[in-house]
Amino acid sequence: MKLYFIIAFFVLLNAFFIISNNELSINNTENLKIFFILYVDWIKTTFNNILTISGNAIKMDWFPKTHST
Repeated sequence: MKLYFIIAFFVLLNAFFIISNNELSINNTENLKIFFILYVDWIKTTFNNILTISGNAIKMDWFPKTHST
């Protein structure tokens, strides 16, 4: 249950950042469309970054080196 609240907080916080950084007035229909385009783009970028980080973490050598004599 806490995880849902954390995810919802993260999503809402980023929505507010998108609105404030782009100085959008959400009561305007055109600005609402711009907001949704920017928000979907942010979600896609975040998902792609998570995939990239996960892929790079999988490729890393996580085993300790062996000492050869």
